[in-house]
Amino acid sequence: MVAPVFAPVQSADSAFDIEYQQGKDNPFANKLATAMEWSRRSLRYHRVVRHAIVDEITGGNYSRLGFQGQSDSSPTAVNMLEMAKSTYTRQMVASNPKALVSSPHLQLRSSAVQMEQAVNQLFELMDFESTLYGYVDDSIIQMGILKVGITDFDADGVYGTRHRAGRPYAETIDFDDWVMDMNARRYEQVQYAGHRFRVPWAYVMESSLYSNKENLVPSYYRRYNEEGDERVEVLSRGFEGDPEDLFDMVELWEVWIPWANKIVTLVSDGSRTSEPRMLRVEDWTGPIHGPFHLLKYNDVPNNIMPVSPCSLLMDLHKIGNRLFSKLARQADRQKTILGAQGTAMDDAERIVKSDDGDTMRMDNPDKTREFRFGGADEANLIFFTHVKELFNYYGGNLELLGGLGPQADTATQEKMLAAGAGKRISHMQARFLTSVTRVVKDLIWWMWNDPQINIPYTFRVPNTEYERPATWDREVQRGEYLSYNYQIEPYSMAHRTPEMRAEQIMQLYERLLIPLAPLAAEQGVTPDIAETLRTIGGYKNMHELERLIMFSEPNPDLNPVGTPPTHRMPQSTTRTYNRVSTSQTTPGGKDQQMIQSLQSLKSSRSNGAGTQSPTNGSGRI
Repeated sequence: MVAPVFAPVQSADSAFDIEYQQGKDNPFANKLATAMEWSRRSLRYHRVVRHAIVDEITGGNYSRLGFQGQSDSSPTAVNMLEMAKSTYTRQMVASNPKALVSSPHLQLRSSAVQMEQAVNQLFELMDFESTLYGYVDDSIIQMGILKVGITDFDADGVYGTRHRAGRPYAETIDFDDWVMDMNARRYEQVQYAGHRFRVPWAYVMESSLYSNKENLVPSYYRRYNEEGDERVEVLSRGFEGDPEDLFDMVELWEVWIPWANKIVTLVSDGSRTSEPRMLRVEDWTGPIHGPFHLLKYNDVPNNIMPVSPCSLLMDLHKIGNRLFSKLARQADRQKTILGAQGTAMDDAERIVKSDDGDTMRMDNPDKTREFRFGGADEANLIFFTHVKELFNYYGGNLELLGGLGPQADTATQEKMLAAGAGKRISHMQARFLTSVTRVVKDLIWWMWNDPQINIPYTFRVPNTEYERPATWDREVQRGEYLSYNYQIEPYSMAHRTPEMRAEQIMQLYERLLIPLAPLAAEQGVTPDIAETLRTIGGYKNMHELERLIMFSEPNPDLNPVGTPPTHRMPQSTTRTYNRVSTSQTTPGGKDQQMIQSLQSLKSSRSNGAGTQSPTNGSGRI
């Protein structure tokens, strides 16, 4: 059977558009609301899992609600899940991305430079880095959702401070507010996708963008979704009575319908008793793939929802915390007491009253004895250590990625280990980079096609110090949108530790500056050794550098300007190779040493050595 082909309806006179323009009793609005309600119910379990993951990441001390929800038997004392999330995020977003714009056409290359600088300035204006942080966080917990568009001129600041009139925007969509066609196997096949948002009620009533507003009343804030599951923001807001807004707000849904090439805004409280009605219908004039971008790392065959990294690590995180809580309870119950026979009670009292280092009389020292009861179970502690190692293993060597402990003696060895351990994170980075590149292309698309675009930026002539204020608008555009190539610099968002930065500077001297020193001197290129030492000292946290090295003004008589320095090699050289065996105090090595020590201690106790215990058993309670 051949699947039907659906083409977007462009004509305003089609039956599809006429159906949109109907009033309250709109069959299409009722059918759309029913379909959305079914998909929202299908997404309920995914929202519940996401809520549980966020609850574990925030822990019991984030809010009073979280503190009351966690019993003393299962606190989140070892928050391995938060460590994994923050490590992944830091590896993928370390700074604002940088756009590269080029053109194969020689006459458009100067325009490409202007566009590139305007785009990078737009990133700063819209705080794109913070948006990407939220995008990555959501994708690690469940699924990242980003919406790209351009703000209407009469909606300046209505949707938030990042929404400026006539300027492109990119904002994250909370999964609690998300709906998409759950009948689709892939996102490219959805019949609808949209999100819920809150705007001032007065703006909707006064704006000419919305119609069909008769008897529209403000909406109150709901702690629960329509399907009964708790929203994530309740974790911080709690249940402190009925929430109060400074301004009356209304809750709307904005839905993209790709087959009709429409954006529909409707109001509905999600109940079957309410009648949904459309307040706005407009043609979608943006990129063909719609306004939404999804960031997913682990696809499931024939399923539109992915498997997130946090959901895969959640069980190990909970097992580890249950074990650690049990060990803590056992340690709390541990007690050491002094036992004495009847004839040695006076000695026992003197022992209890004495301080460390005192001299005291003992009449019957053999009849007093120290007994130990309880304490953390060695087997449980070994198992907990193993769970921690499994979490690190399945997380892709998180201790190395997060810099949580020394893994090698030198920065070069550390870099080699990181390259070998980063295969999992490399896959995630590749997915993220692909998604961000598409987002940037959409932002540039809006910059190019909006007739009223106006973005101020500072134009800088490459390889010079010249700069001047400029504005990106339709007058400076040259050529067509497809005449340019757009991409993102991967290294602009990569995470680099101070040790790696110092190593890069030293490699620059070793591989480039020192071999080319005579040629560099002839061309007037002179490295600033003093500033180099200060920079490396700062990266390596060497605060004593100013005391070890004297910095003074350079002496021009020692090496006149234009005279290349003379580097002479000795007539004969001698090299000595020493093989050194060093002990690596890595976190895994420390855990292994602790396990061996616990096993030795358990073996010694079973043989009667070590701390004295009662004669009828181990004394454990």
